[in-house]
Amino acid sequence: MAIPTKIYRVLLAVLLLVVGISLHAPASWAAPLQDFNKSLDAAMRHHRWAGFYLRTGNIALAQLELDAFAAKSKALAGNYALSPPNPDLPPEAQTKCLSV
Repeated sequence: MAIPTKIYRVLLAVLLLVVGISLHAPASWAAPLQDFNKSLDAAMRHHRWAGFYLRTGNIALAQLELDAFAAKSKALAGNYALSPPNPDLPPEAQTKCLSV
């Protein structure tokens, strides 16, 4: 039993539509890059201070900063794991967000 060509064309059109929508949906659902960069900067601030405290020999404060860094990193991963920022932004938009 052969399936008519018209049905093949309809199935192919539906398949192409689904694939096309799925390729464009992640970019439209992506988190704003500026919000991600602000959250990342807030987490990395603790990491930088921990490095400073370690260089000066203050282990206790370094540990506190590393604990804060771990907490903010977990929150960052939880917030952006399912909808990471769109990496396809033009370079000038990325530079603008990173310079905040």
